[in-house]
Order: sequence, then C-alpha cells, then structure tokens
Amino acid sequence: MNINESGRPEKPASVHDDLSLIEQALERELYLMAALMDNVPDHIYFKDLECRFIRNNMAHAISFGLKDPSEMIGKTDFDFFMEDVARQQYNDEKEIIRTGLSINKEERTIRSDGSVNWYSTTKIPLRDKNGTIFGTFGISRDITRRKEAENELIKLSKAVEQSPVSIVITDLDGDIEYANPKACETTGYSLRELLGKNPRVLKSGETRPEEYAILWNSIVAGNEWKGLFHNKKKNGDLYWESATIAPIKDISGNITQYVGVKEDITERLVVEKALRESESQLRLKNEELVRINAEKDKFFSIIAHDLRSPFNSFLNLTEMMADEVHEMSLEKIRKLATSMNRSAGALYTLLENLLDWSRMKRGLTGFEPEQILLSDIVNSIIHLTAGMAVHKQIGVNVLTSGEPEVFADKQMLGATLRNLVTNAIKFTREGGQVVISSKISPEGDSVLISVRDTGIGMDQSRLTRLFRIDEDVSRKGTGGESSSGLGLLLCKEFVEKNGGTIWAESEENKGSTFRFTVPLWRGQE
Repeated sequence: MNINESGRPEKPASVHDDLSLIEQALERELYLMAALMDNVPDHIYFKDLECRFIRNNMAHAISFGLKDPSEMIGKTDFDFFMEDVARQQYNDEKEIIRTGLSINKEERTIRSDGSVNWYSTTKIPLRDKNGTIFGTFGISRDITRRKEAENELIKLSKAVEQSPVSIVITDLDGDIEYANPKACETTGYSLRELLGKNPRVLKSGETRPEEYAILWNSIVAGNEWKGLFHNKKKNGDLYWESATIAPIKDISGNITQYVGVKEDITERLVVEKALRESESQLRLKNEELVRINAEKDKFFSIIAHDLRSPFNSFLNLTEMMADEVHEMSLEKIRKLATSMNRSAGALYTLLENLLDWSRMKRGLTGFEPEQILLSDIVNSIIHLTAGMAVHKQIGVNVLTSGEPEVFADKQMLGATLRNLVTNAIKFTREGGQVVISSKISPEGDSVLISVRDTGIGMDQSRLTRLFRIDEDVSRKGTGGESSSGLGLLLCKEFVEKNGGTIWAESEENKGSTFRFTVPLWRGQE
C-alpha cells in the first residue's frame, strides 16, 4: 500500500498490485530479521515446548564452535552444557511456558568443554496469534569480562578494607577522600572525621618542612615517594609510620588522586632497638669472656713459665752454695750472692706485678690521685733500678723541663715508671743508655713522660701487639732476663685509670721509646 503526499494511503490499482506490495513488505521484514540474526553479537535463540532449538543466530552458533546455526536445530542445552547448568535452563524455560512470565537473570554457565562464562539473559514466552504459548524466545549477552572485573574489584575492595596497613586516598589538594579501617584504627579518628581533612592533622611537628616539600615535589611530578613520618594520633600519642605515597593516573596518564600506603612501625622500632641493645650486651659479654679467659691464660702462663725460671735459678744457686761453700773463695761467694740477689729481685718484681694485677682485677686497688712532684717519683725509680743498671753498665739519665707537678695516684705512677725503666734496662745491651724525660703538653693540661733506650728494639708486628692481654710478646732480655709482658699490661691499666694514654715507638736494633701522659696539677680550681 502506498502513501500519498497528504499522508493518506493510496488505493491500489488492483488486487494483484496489493499482493505484490505485501510480498515486498514481507521480504523486507525477513531480510531485516536475517540481518539482525546474523549480525547481532548477542545470542538469540528460539525453542519449542520441549526446549529444543528451532532457530538460532550466527553469534550463538559460533560461540559453540559451529559453522551454521542450522546445526543446532533439534538439539537442547544438554548437548552443549554441563548437566546441572542444562537442567537449570530447562527448568527456567518450563516455568516460562507454565506461567507465561518472562525471566531476567545473570547466570554462570559451564559448557561441555569446561569453559566458564557469565551471561545476562532475558527469556520470554513465544505466543501464536491466538495467544497460545508454543515455545520460548531468549537473548543472552556475554558479561564474563564485566563479571571478572567486578570480582577483581570486589577482591581489591576487600583487600583494601581488610588490609593490615593504612591506605589513604586524597584529591589533588591532599584532602582525604578515602581511608580504610586500619587507617582509622591507627590514627584514632573515625572515617567521618578524616574525610575532607588534610593529612597534616596528623603532624607531630617533628618532621622537617623540607621533607614535606620533597614529598610533594616528587608525587606532583608523577613519581613515588617513600619515607618515615613521626605522627600524632587523635589522643596525642606519637607513633612512627613507614609510608609510600604515589599518584593515581587515568588512562590518559593524568594524575587524578594520590594514594598513601602506611604502616605503623613504632613497635617494630622498639623491638629492633631492644634487639640491638641485646646484641650489644651479648657481644660485650662475649668480649668480657674472651678477656677473662685471656687473663686466666696469662696468669697460668706467668706461674708456669715466668715464675718458675727465676725460682729455678735461685734454687740452683742456693744448692751450689750449700754443697760447695767450704771450698769457695770469698770472691766466688760474692758473685753467687750477687746472682742470688738479682734472681730474688726479679722474683720480687714479678710477684709485685702479679699482686698489683690481681688486686686491680678484683677491684681492690684504691685510686687516690694527689699532687705529686714528678722528680720525686723519677728519683725513687732510679734508686730502685740502680743495681740492674750498674750490673749491665747502662747509663740512666734524666732530662726534664722544670719541676712539673702532676695529679695522679702515686702507687700507680710509680709502678708504671718502674716497669718501663726496668724493661728499658732489660732489653738494652751492656754500655747502652736509658733516658727518662718529661715536658708539659702543648695544650698545657698534661705532662708527657718518655722512657727511651738504645736497646734491641722491635719490629712493627710485635709493636702492634703490645698492651694486649690476648697476645704473647714476652721474650728474653739481653742478659737472659725473663719477661712476662705483664708489666706493660699494668702500665696501660694504671695510665688509663689516671686519665692518660700510653704508646710506643720502636725500630729493630735502634731502641724503643715508651711515652705516656699524666694530668698536670693545676691547683685548687
């Protein structure tokens, strides 16, 4: 039927013409239906009362790996889906046929090949011109990707909500748009209190402004920032946070927001500090055990070797005198007595050092610094060591600038000088020289005392091992005198007890110089 310009239908020229127009219209409708069925990406299907396919579109057929929709005619969902899925679809369609009501649902399907998909499905009853239902019509849209995205979003949302660390999202001005429960728990603020606020509400005032400037410059430039904050909770408690702050960008790369992931590390820092202190205490205890063992070994070494040698000499001499005295001349007796005196002197010095060391290690050595005229101590030491020096024909000289007075413990200062002068004589050959000198330090707060000899000296290896309890630097003197190394250990202990330092300089076959400092007496300040 044609329509004229006035919008009214024109009367057909004849019945034949009218039928022709109807056929054209029908052909056009069939063409449109075919175009729709072949090109719509959604799955379109028609089923009879027994839920068998009577027509399907191309997209539906292709989804099952078929080349033509006709391959599905006469088949049911049981031919394409797992049993439980096909059964549910069959029940849905029977319910539509029974009630005449349509169904709209999202359904998860599992096909015979095991593939899983999600569909948004609408199914309605098919009716003839009399309204009688003769089947069903369905259209399904594949929403698998959307469902996967939704599931990922749900998982992400749960992960953020249940995260053990604080997560905060701000707008471009830094105002809070979102905070997860952990952030609220950590700060003590509710979500309502945090929304719209700037994170500066948490500032403790202990983070330098320069740090915040570096942070903002970094994230505004599109970079990630990592660092520590010392923040303040709502109740005023301070806490440490390890934070990572980064920009959030859209698909075009434009920054839309900032996200901060923060962890309260206050407790961890406390534990780490305690662990470091504990490790330091373990290390100190180990060092103490090593020192104690070294002292024990040194003590037994002195008893087993250094103390035995002069005792043996003394015993041999007394035995010789007891057996041969009636045959000896006065000169030989004098020589034996002199040797006995030297052995007894060595024994006395060693025993005195042992007693001093033992008292110090047990904390029984008193420390009583006082005003001392240095020359008095030096003169007494020269007197004590005169016999040794004369026997080896060694000259002992004193070079001092003025008459300095020091502030030290007299017994400790005397023992230090005695050991250094004794060692100098012991390791110097006959005819050599020992020089004791002193001068006020450039700073004017201490006196530098030196004991220099022209003896055998020592190499750098032995020099670096002096004053150490765990090293054995003992050796025989130039006259065969024994040496325990204990004297130098005592010197170090005594000098440091008086607030000074001790060191040595030496060169093989050219002699050694031992120097130490003692506080200068300054009167009553």
